[in-house]
Amino acid sequence: YLQVYAGIRGDVERQTFNSMVSANPFLQSNQPIFHNHKTFDFYGGVNGKLTSKIGFGAGLSLANYQNLHYFINDPSDQSRFLLVYDPENTAVANVFGEISINADKLRTTFRGDYFGYDVNETIGDEAWHRPNYQLSVMSTYNLYDKLLLGADFFAFGGINAIGLVNGAESISLDPGFDLNLKADYLISSQVSAFVQFNNIFGQSYEQYYRYPSRQLQFLAGVTYSF
Repeated sequence: YLQVYAGIRGDVERQTFNSMVSANPFLQSNQPIFHNHKTFDFYGGVNGKLTSKIGFGAGLSLANYQNLHYFINDPSDQSRFLLVYDPENTAVANVFGEISINADKLRTTFRGDYFGYDVNETIGDEAWHRPNYQLSVMSTYNLYDKLLLGADFFAFGGINAIGLVNGAESISLDPGFDLNLKADYLISSQVSAFVQFNNIFGQSYEQYYRYPSRQLQFLAGVTYSF
């Protein structure tokens, strides 16, 4: 089948200091917090199925924001970040596509997003620390209803930051990618054990300027549900 949709909407995206720190844990304290006002969002796209087990979707969004926030390094302490807001209108375009596979034991989703920003010159004409594209692959496989295997792949790029060493200048951060693997073994209906590997490739990418990601990480444990 094929489903076509379109619409216009608006919203106020509520922000708190906790939500900002969850996005960027290196944020300075006592930062001004304002909600993002989405004055309008024109969206449209298609959803459909190629077969009974393979679906697809694609679409676009053309939105206008007021008080959209960005992160910049603190000039007095470049290990921390400040919040800056675009007080004028910010146009944001998002184009995306995805394919999903839903078989008996296997579930996989491929998705790609492109973002474009028309930012006011009062904050430097750049969407600081916001990526221009994101790619993701998320997959799980259920083996005999006892062992659940999972793999997640993420990639992003097009992030710009303000460099402050030789005066204020735009710095383009290198693209980053990350592969995570996880296995859960169901011991009983209440007890399970898991092992997880993050950043399998050991990439030291920067999502935020001057903060390279941790390389290969390992985590194991046991869970109990009541």
